[in-house]
Amino acid sequence: MTPRENMLRILRCDNPGWIPITAYADPYNHPAFDSLPEPLAGLMREKVVYWDTCVETVIPLSEHLGIDEYLLSVSSGYKVNLANGVEDTGGYEEDGFTVRKIRTRSGEIEERKRGNYLIKPFITSPEDLGVFREYVESWRYEPLPEEIERNRRLKAAIGDNGILQAGAGGTPLGMMYRFYSNNQ
Repeated sequence: MTPRENMLRILRCDNPGWIPITAYADPYNHPAFDSLPEPLAGLMREKVVYWDTCVETVIPLSEHLGIDEYLLSVSSGYKVNLANGVEDTGGYEEDGFTVRKIRTRSGEIEERKRGNYLIKPFITSPEDLGVFREYVESWRYEPLPEEIERNRRLKAAIGDNGILQAGAGGTPLGMMYRFYSNNQ
């Protein structure tokens, strides 16, 4: 059984042949090449194409540590655009809050945060669901060819020694419950 097949068994809640050990690189705290000890710094210079993403550093880090199994977190390879006149204001500052508004033909819903703390979620009443539904129905997916190519290159680099894990953002219903209405 390959490491990839073993990881897929784990995801299916089937009996794996072994517990995989994989390396991980933090996207916010990875150091510069020059600060790493040799031969790790050389491996990084040789193998990392996009230093701006931590996933690129996992393969040479794993090789340096003698790890040959991979679970790489990658981009989903698309972005969401809004259609039908729907708007998402993004975050802007107002009276000490970060405010984000979603506007549709049916109305507007608003989220307010102070720092990292959610003060008012988008969905607070059943009336907000119609606006949220129109927002979700406006989503149009645009492929990102560079991200897709990066994912293909990473998959080729790890072969059957692991899997790529793409963060797609969740389903509309799951995201409504977890994110937009803050029922964590």
